[in-house]
Amino acid sequence: LDEYIEKIKKDDWIPTKRLIIAYGIAYVMKYLHDCHVVHRDLRPENVCLNDEYYPYIFNFFSAKQIDKKGKSKLLHETSLRFMAPEFIENPALCQNSFKLDVYSYGMLLYNMVTGIKPFESYDKKYELMNAIVSGERPEFPYYIFTEWKELISKCWDQEPDNRPTFQEILNDFDSPKFMNNHFSEKLFKKYKNKIKIK
Repeated sequence: LDEYIEKIKKDDWIPTKRLIIAYGIAYVMKYLHDCHVVHRDLRPENVCLNDEYYPYIFNFFSAKQIDKKGKSKLLHETSLRFMAPEFIENPALCQNSFKLDVYSYGMLLYNMVTGIKPFESYDKKYELMNAIVSGERPEFPYYIFTEWKELISKCWDQEPDNRPTFQEILNDFDSPKFMNNHFSEKLFKKYKNKIKIK
């Protein structure tokens, strides 16, 4: 996904592709959370796309099953831009929180729909960490639709309890707010029927 974001022009992004990628990632994340697994490193580099732009999540080296004991660590710097503030402050205390993945998902969506890397103006690690912990968030360009802004803003809320679950995110995608004339409902339904767990 990161390579696709880098090479594609903003006006070549078909809105339905974005929706399918976003929905597919949320669908997998809901499944992981239902299995009591926190990914803890959700970012574009860890999402593959097939020829139809269907997403697949990989790289589970930092994942954790929440009902089992495991080491907590601050992930490498490439993950920092997608890392929740509470995990930066105290990894041991919140390492089992599903809301870590929701925050990362919000940053991933921002990167995908804007083409801009989160916090790209920061090149020093400690300054970036301070910005995230203090509640700073990337600005939205003028061309981003309201439905994306609202969803992303909910996902990266500073307070973990205010962030939605992945089920709530999926419900958002299925609502009239997203099912408008920006997207192809036919292609979206085709994808949903294909990935539905029986």
